[in-house]
Amino acid sequence: MAAEEPRGPRCGRIFGCTCGRCVAIWGRDRHRVVRSGIRSLRMPIALITVTAPGADVLPWACAPGDHPGPCSGPRGCRVEEPARSFWNWTAGARRKRLHRALSGRARRRGMKRWLVGYVWEPQQRGVGHLHLVVFLHTVPFIVAALRELGPRYGFGFVDDARSRPRGGGSEKVTSYITGYLNGSPKLEAVAAAVTAYELPSRCWYLAAWVTRGTGVTMRALRRVRRWWAAANGFLPPAADTGCGRLWGMLAGSPPKAGGRRAPPSAVSEADRLWRVLGYSRRPQAFAT
Repeated sequence: MAAEEPRGPRCGRIFGCTCGRCVAIWGRDRHRVVRSGIRSLRMPIALITVTAPGADVLPWACAPGDHPGPCSGPRGCRVEEPARSFWNWTAGARRKRLHRALSGRARRRGMKRWLVGYVWEPQQRGVGHLHLVVFLHTVPFIVAALRELGPRYGFGFVDDARSRPRGGGSEKVTSYITGYLNGSPKLEAVAAAVTAYELPSRCWYLAAWVTRGTGVTMRALRRVRRWWAAANGFLPPAADTGCGRLWGMLAGSPPKAGGRRAPPSAVSEADRLWRVLGYSRRPQAFAT
């Protein structure tokens, strides 16, 4: 059985959370958005990992003779300052420039959509690495372009081992990138890395065209939480949260005349919507 969440006021901060609730709720919502979006895709996906440069660019902080054998993250070795801080501070901006360069090449090859999303993951040596979620048929082109363009923007090794078709395929990729979100201790490690400026603040991303197809977004889930709490008497009734439209997309309620869907009004309908979204927690955890 899952441990009870702390009660009391929420701090309202995702990274640097002091109440123990905000980052957990954000992680569950993000898990729901990512998983529902990727499962809605009709083509197989793959995962490509782009790491930070090696010791020739990011030298180790260890002095000679500190330990036997070569330096490595599992040994507790870290990249020296200020190289580590500079690389982490500029990682988000350099990823954007790399993305623009890749998108330009992809458009010239007739690939309008190639990126499904990305995830930043902390490394033990103190710098992050980037996981790109792409369509499987674009992997050879994207890997070749990354190996050419990556060093220009301060990135290192490109690992496409997870891009090869295996048993489970897209489901394995989905489970890997959402493993940092749904109540996992890894979520705390990522939150701590973002707070320490070792990862960009936007450490998870799902393309807007994916969420437009599902209707499951962070804003929609936040509205549904408050609407469900109001329907069950835990919050004052909301004037208009826009949840009727979300209900129509997710639960398939019949549309009204003119194409608009009828919003649910009974508590049983609210409970059903809550289950459609995959939540089963006690309502007190989401009533504030």
